[in-house]
Amino acid sequence: MGLVFNAYSLVLLFAGIVSLFVSVVIFQRTGKTVRWFAYMMLVLSIWALGYGIELACTTLEQMLLCINVEYIGVALLPVCWIMFIIRFTGNEKWLKPATLFLLFAIPLITLFLVFTKEYNHLHYRAYSLDTSGPFPLLSITPGIWYRIHTFYFYTMLVWGIVLLIYLF
Repeated sequence: MGLVFNAYSLVLLFAGIVSLFVSVVIFQRTGKTVRWFAYMMLVLSIWALGYGIELACTTLEQMLLCINVEYIGVALLPVCWIMFIIRFTGNEKWLKPATLFLLFAIPLITLFLVFTKEYNHLHYRAYSLDTSGPFPLLSITPGIWYRIHTFYFYTMLVWGIVLLIYLF
């Protein structure tokens, strides 16, 4: 894999390494709330490291492989965030099997659709290599599931913020 690192990829790789370190340190704590924060930092580091490597890639095939890795973080971050916030705010009573199924359904479907993007075109309608800038980038045309996941992502972030505001 021929990688050409640039300032953007190096910053993301540094942030990913720091997040991974924070995740490992925090994961050693025993509390369930703290553990969900560690999971959140872990998936954040996967996203940052995957994206950092993607920005250093020079071929479409390499970038698509990196997308698969980074989407583990992208898909799971909102559910880790809301699980952390629910526990932090003392609302564990909400975490029933049906709720957990609903929280994890969209991230798991997203991962499946990203891993099979060559066949379904629901997450990305199209993608190509854009070489018009100083380094190659992945150019995407979002599909319907991309929009659904983005809505889910921001809904989880807003819900968590509302819970925090209500707590404080």
